[in-house]
Amino acid sequence: MAQKNIIKADSRDELTSIIDKVLTHEADSVLLEVSDNAYIAQNILNFRLLKREAETAGKKITVISENPRIQALAARAGLRIQDRIREFQSVNTDNKQGHRPGLISENSREVIDIMHPDKARSLKDEDGKNAPSSGGLKKLFKKDSAKKEPPNLEPEFVPFGKYEPMNDIAGQPAEKPGLFKRISLPAFTKPRLGIIGSVAGIFRRSVTASPAKSAAVAVALLGLAGVLFLALGVLPKATVILYPKTLQDSMNFSLVADSNVSTEDYAKGIVPAQILEERQENNFTFEATGTAQLEERAAGHIRVYNEYSSLPQTLVESTRFLSANGKLFRTTQTVVIPGAEIEGGQIVASSIIVPVVADEAGADYNISPTTFSIPGFSGTDKYTKFYGKNEQGFEGGFKGKAIVVTAEDINKAEEKIESEFLAGAETALREKIPENLMILEDSLESGIETLEFSNAAGEPTETFTARAVVFARIFLIREGDISESIGYNFINSTQYGKEFELSDTRKVEYSVKEVDYKTGYAEFAVSVQQLFVRKVDASLILSDIKGRDEVEVRKILSNMEELEKAQLRFWPFWVSKIPADEGDITVEVQYSKELSG
Repeated sequence: MAQKNIIKADSRDELTSIIDKVLTHEADSVLLEVSDNAYIAQNILNFRLLKREAETAGKKITVISENPRIQALAARAGLRIQDRIREFQSVNTDNKQGHRPGLISENSREVIDIMHPDKARSLKDEDGKNAPSSGGLKKLFKKDSAKKEPPNLEPEFVPFGKYEPMNDIAGQPAEKPGLFKRISLPAFTKPRLGIIGSVAGIFRRSVTASPAKSAAVAVALLGLAGVLFLALGVLPKATVILYPKTLQDSMNFSLVADSNVSTEDYAKGIVPAQILEERQENNFTFEATGTAQLEERAAGHIRVYNEYSSLPQTLVESTRFLSANGKLFRTTQTVVIPGAEIEGGQIVASSIIVPVVADEAGADYNISPTTFSIPGFSGTDKYTKFYGKNEQGFEGGFKGKAIVVTAEDINKAEEKIESEFLAGAETALREKIPENLMILEDSLESGIETLEFSNAAGEPTETFTARAVVFARIFLIREGDISESIGYNFINSTQYGKEFELSDTRKVEYSVKEVDYKTGYAEFAVSVQQLFVRKVDASLILSDIKGRDEVEVRKILSNMEELEKAQLRFWPFWVSKIPADEGDITVEVQYSKELSG
């Protein structure tokens, strides 16, 4: 059988009409049959507004459609979906908790008119304390009890020269009783047309009674006329503050920061980038902390001479050299001593430098420059013709307990260089960032490029040195490119209705996916929490309301679906009509600058 909890939505049904039908429906669970060309199916924001208002009223909505696009929009908005209408068991909602039929009438909207703030609070208390909120977007519909007493309409005196309190307008026609309060002024403060007649009568009587006083009376009347003209024609001003509806939603997309391009391509998701790099080099000295029992042999170099013949002489590795004071040293490699030269029948010795090491460990072998003979030539003519001299003293000979470099010394030195020197390079890098650019934090890359130590672990020394080269680099992009990318994705997306526009209120987070400094690009994800604002044509509204009285303006603003509320301010206090001159009207558009959550 036909179901009673079905609401149909097509191209003729506005969003407000559908919300009204859902909220006034007697069933708590409603099936919304959406046609392919329905207005509500144009974008996801319509579904989200519908879901929010339904949840506030305790309603559950299931979207009926076989269109995949509509199903996707409804599901993303958090609504249940169904391909086709199925028969469900009828649900009796007469006694459902929280359902009070008859409290919501068609096109019923909340209106708060001009009132003192204390009165506004008292009326709010009469409507009910702790009323549920729609979560950032003011409820479009309000349930009003038929049993409520109308608010007190006693007049209040407003001091001259002060602004009247704001008039909140949320959509209810002014004729609805009990929903607003109008401040009435004492009779003596209201200008009347009869004043002119009274003044004329006073002038006639003054002239008749005393012609001498007529000039003074005329001046006084002219002054009064000037005051009336100033008060009624020049002073009246009006301020209209419009609060468009807002909606918070997320946007997610990816971009590539490319240092090889100079112009952006939002269609391909590419923005220009710069790579900023800092490189530093320094030398450090550290103390060795280890000790060990060592036996080290002294080492040095000997210049070996050949005065024997013009033929070269080979000396094999470990050839012995004996110093003048009897210390034995050996060559560390095989060498060839070049032959001598013959000049004028005389032999001129040739020479070569040969590395040697002491035959035994100990400091006794750390000798000063002296002469050396080759014991292997002893007993031959070569013994005196081949000899050596050390031009510098030998050193390194040691035998006993000594201070040495440990592996832990090396590791601590590396940690200190990394924690202090490398961190300093990163700090210097950030100080060089231009003000017009922003960093991709996750793209920061730093490290030690070169690290060289003067001594290895186990070598004897009291101090050792390290040479370090460190680097730090990061990708920079223009913040304006991010804002323009957000705008491009908004304009070219089918998820958002054209009746909304972007505000400057947003929270942007970046997550770097891939960084390649060799090719010069970095791919990163952009996650945006964005506040969307309904479009409001302030100039059109100004044109519609100028010259109209307060009641007419209230009706015009109440019927604007794009407004959450509006406020009116008149000056001086007796003015109740919008000036005809647009120069005397100020129209402001305001909305919340904060994101929820």
